[in-house]
Amino acid sequence: MGPADLRRYLGDGCSFNEAIVCTHERRPLEPITAPHFDTIQALKFFVYLLDTNERNGAFRYAPGTHVANAEAARLWLARGGRLIDLPNVARADEVAQMAPICGTAGTLLIFDSNGFHTGGVLQPGEERRIVRAQSYPTP
Repeated sequence: MGPADLRRYLGDGCSFNEAIVCTHERRPLEPITAPHFDTIQALKFFVYLLDTNERNGAFRYAPGTHVANAEAARLWLARGGRLIDLPNVARADEVAQMAPICGTAGTLLIFDSNGFHTGGVLQPGEERRIVRAQSYPTP
């Protein structure tokens, strides 16, 4: 994926990974994040630094949900809703659609943050290390 591809997806003037974040999760038996979609759409880039599977918090995503969630967000804002109040937490039936994405160290994931996503749950003694960045559309 090059800069031209990014502009086709997010529009001219989009940001390109202006912040890169490294995380190291170690808290067992708690979800890394709640299942949600981002209130501001981004194209996220995510690299596993360790072999990652369901035992150590593999990323989970609900394929195809980015389309309906983008439309729901658009309608919410068009009706005068505030971005901060946008309902973006997945219901139980939406969580059930999420599939873990496992991979070896170095695996790169690229996803639309309008889709429902979450970090997995670490089992005792496990850890997850990732690097992530996001590109945002033109304001």
